[in-house]
Amino acid sequence: MKAIAPLLADGIDVPLVLLFGVAVLVPLMAFQVGVEGAILARFWRLSFRELARGVFLANCWSLAAGIPVKIFNGWLYYWLLPTDLAGFFARYPYAVMLGTGIYFLVTWCVEARYLLKWLAPPESRPVFRARVSSGVLVANLATYAVLAPVHYFATRPIHNIQEFTANTAWARQPPTRLLYIDSATQHLKSTDTEGSLRETIVPLPVVDYQVAADLKLCLFRAPDGNLYLYRRDTGVAALVWKTTERYFMENVAFSPSGRLVAWFEPAAQRVQVADLQSSNRWDMRWVGEPKQVQIAWTTEESQFVIRSRGQKTSVQITSERTLKEVESSRSVPPAFAPVYERVSTGHYFSSRNWGPYYSRDELNGLAAWTTRGLGSHLRVYRTNNSTASQVRVAVNPGWLHLSRFAIMHPNFLSGGRECLFETHRDIYLLDVERRRVGRVVAGHSYILLDSRYAKGQEDRR
Repeated sequence: MKAIAPLLADGIDVPLVLLFGVAVLVPLMAFQVGVEGAILARFWRLSFRELARGVFLANCWSLAAGIPVKIFNGWLYYWLLPTDLAGFFARYPYAVMLGTGIYFLVTWCVEARYLLKWLAPPESRPVFRARVSSGVLVANLATYAVLAPVHYFATRPIHNIQEFTANTAWARQPPTRLLYIDSATQHLKSTDTEGSLRETIVPLPVVDYQVAADLKLCLFRAPDGNLYLYRRDTGVAALVWKTTERYFMENVAFSPSGRLVAWFEPAAQRVQVADLQSSNRWDMRWVGEPKQVQIAWTTEESQFVIRSRGQKTSVQITSERTLKEVESSRSVPPAFAPVYERVSTGHYFSSRNWGPYYSRDELNGLAAWTTRGLGSHLRVYRTNNSTASQVRVAVNPGWLHLSRFAIMHPNFLSGGRECLFETHRDIYLLDVERRRVGRVVAGHSYILLDSRYAKGQEDRR
């Protein structure tokens, strides 16, 4: 009879192989063949030499079996793990335990089937079924007892947060007001860092936006890509620009009264101005890239400024219904209308959305750093010691550091004692000193009504 050769490799091998390849596979295989072969040699009273080849081949089959299990577990984790940080970290160990159990059961079943074919002819397989199954069970328990904890502690998401809370009633006083896009309705709303005083600003789906300081006017990009101006006093959203082009809110601006709207058309390389009351339009040639063209209205109804390629150009709407470049006083910079929007030197593009994002903020000797995509995390540290993190939240489990979360948009408040940040669907407040994190609201794309988000500013993040 052939030596009994168990199928003992587990799905834990799969991400290891994908990332590290042979450098990891070789010692891992050596460990599994050594430990499992020794156990089975004693369990079945066979020599290790007889078992070595079979154990190795069994591990190869197990490696292949772990690939679809890995895909299934990825789907399972997606549905089991909550989309909020507190729930994610609390439930992650249990999800991994379940996933590891699935790996184990699949491995055991595939082992038994393989061994019965490898071990004996068909007529004798019923005799050895229990013996093979029990041997494989014991050997896998031994290897999983070592590899499963090692895999978990090497790949788990980490943080040093002392407390996650369901709300931010503990926010410092006075609370800071913020605007955001509601994750459920996509309406533009406002709240404060306590999560109270919620108010709807635009009761329509909004993708990106800019607002007047009094919140009575909002220029926004809708899901259809078109540009609209919403007036809260009338509750009407006027279509300004119907387009299929990708543009940024930096490329558009409205006058103090909201009667006039200017925008840059990348395809035509022109700046357009529309009078929403009279339907009059003006345009002028302007060459530039969307990410380099910024339009901001001054406090004068008939004048706006175009910033492009490091230069500022003032444009006057004349009585002859033309756009005319005018000289600006270098000693007295123009006063801009109080309008606020998301601002950044960085931009992202995806199939469904695009816009600015920022990954860093500094205040009073503290820095907050976030990354999107692979390795997504938040880190708060002192600028004079960047290697020592005061706060760290990493939501990148696994060897490939894939994450459901994209932590971004850090913003210090209260002199650096608090920090706002957001994921793809929630806005959080971090108490830096107490290392406490609470969810402010289910929303994204927030702004504050302060100078950091003021339209026309030159210091972009």
